[in-house]
Amino acid sequence: MTEPPSATTGVPAALPSAWPTVEVREAGEGVQVILAAADLGEALVSLSTQSFTLSDLTAIERSALSGVTAKTMRIIYHLRSPIGSGQGRTWVQLSADFDPDEAALASITDLYPGADWLEREVMEMFGIRFSGQQKRSLILHTTYHSQHPLCKSYPLAGTEGNGDRDSAQIVLDTTAPLASISTLRMRLDMAAGRVVHGMPVPGFAHSGIEKLSESLTYMQGLVTCARLNAPAPHSASLSLALAVEAMLGIEVPPRGTYQRVVISELSRLAGHLGWLSIQSEAAGEDRVWRQAMQLRAAVLDTMNRLTGVGMGTGLLAIGGQADDFPADFTACGLALTSSVRVGAARLQEQLLGNRLWRDLVEGVAELSAGEAAEWGLSGPTLRACGTQSDLRITDPYLAYGDLDFDVIVGSNGDTLDRCRVRMEEMIQSASLIEQALRSMPAGPWRSDDPRVFPADNSAQVRERVEVMIRHMQLWTEGHGLRVPAGVELYRATESPNGELGVFLCADGTDRPYRLHVRSPSLLNFQIAGGLVAGLPLEQARQALCSLNVVPAEMDR
Repeated sequence: MTEPPSATTGVPAALPSAWPTVEVREAGEGVQVILAAADLGEALVSLSTQSFTLSDLTAIERSALSGVTAKTMRIIYHLRSPIGSGQGRTWVQLSADFDPDEAALASITDLYPGADWLEREVMEMFGIRFSGQQKRSLILHTTYHSQHPLCKSYPLAGTEGNGDRDSAQIVLDTTAPLASISTLRMRLDMAAGRVVHGMPVPGFAHSGIEKLSESLTYMQGLVTCARLNAPAPHSASLSLALAVEAMLGIEVPPRGTYQRVVISELSRLAGHLGWLSIQSEAAGEDRVWRQAMQLRAAVLDTMNRLTGVGMGTGLLAIGGQADDFPADFTACGLALTSSVRVGAARLQEQLLGNRLWRDLVEGVAELSAGEAAEWGLSGPTLRACGTQSDLRITDPYLAYGDLDFDVIVGSNGDTLDRCRVRMEEMIQSASLIEQALRSMPAGPWRSDDPRVFPADNSAQVRERVEVMIRHMQLWTEGHGLRVPAGVELYRATESPNGELGVFLCADGTDRPYRLHVRSPSLLNFQIAGGLVAGLPLEQARQALCSLNVVPAEMDR
């Protein structure tokens, strides 16, 4: 029996009476707690009263794991401690195993409204029931409700089905205000030129990446995850790499972490400039749109010097970087940061200084910090409400702890603040890139762990049989990576849209047993309906653009 955790561990003290009987695992800056399904509700209520916010909700079918005989599902809640609370842990993972045919879990939408879409997704993907949760279609066609794609019995290639989305969802279905993103859809009921009711409709860009990842090696998963966010492809791939490295205990050398900061901030610039082009296009600001696209092209050209392709992951690999930065890249990167500083300041003056546009967005679609926390929002959307929440500060990773930058926050949480936060973050990203390039240490850029990279010395490969065997395994047996069975781990990074996390469950093979992506776009889009209610169409359009929803990341 596990002893009750002491207050010094940072595990919340006000947990249910069953707390002494649960299993507790330390997990970096967090703690994993496994308890009985009957105690979940009480534990979640306890954490909600301590101002813990729900970050994510997912599940695993454990029936196919070694040593598990009964039909068992594991439900997993990720919760983050309040900012500045002084908790020893920044997050808590609550889990419980149960038979979905015999028990239903209690819905927690009364505690956390943002759990609505998360619960509905788990219902569709795994067949888990939540009492109090209405059975409404979220992603799947109605003809698929008896099938659960993320269960192990469901074939990788899918099954044939007929029909379409619920007729109630498509009667008033319209193309999203973001005309350049045809897969983002939202129902709008209009009266006298104003939105009476809005219903966001996800699922039109679903590519099954979570299901597909179960058939791919961890290294192949880096490429697949890059497809989730084309404007900033490094985000999800980095979270996956950090998760695998933590599972295997692989440490990336300092030079590699600094290089990852540079690529991460280049991706943030590309993502924010992609958003700005859409926002300014919706506002009819052709001059801002043109200059944003030109600046973004310069960012992509700089990324191309590293990766060979501006929109791909390129150098990122598990264990570090696949190759060192080119010798002339520092000069190229510093030239870009100078251009970004000038260009971003000019764009900010042109857009935010436009009185007509400010009148359109100022005080519109406001969110309070409390509402944003209840709905599980993160990133610029949360910071625009005045909350200083940034994983690069609260849960530092890579070399961010060694660099100096400001967390940009708003005050009103309106459309204007969301736009201003993103525009000022571009200047901070330029500063981070410059600092990382100027202070980048010498030395190796990747781990020398033989589990992830082949021996550099070709003579060793020829002369030592164990080195040759390992070298062959890296290329012929799933790149040689074998994560111990039963290990579960969650790693998150601060992507352009907010907290983008990857949850992994390993079964001892070279492929993940379960890979789940925590998407900030999913939770951002969930609030869109209430955000635009009562607004004229043009203001609703601007409010939706300010959320910067990426369809592929949302539907994954």
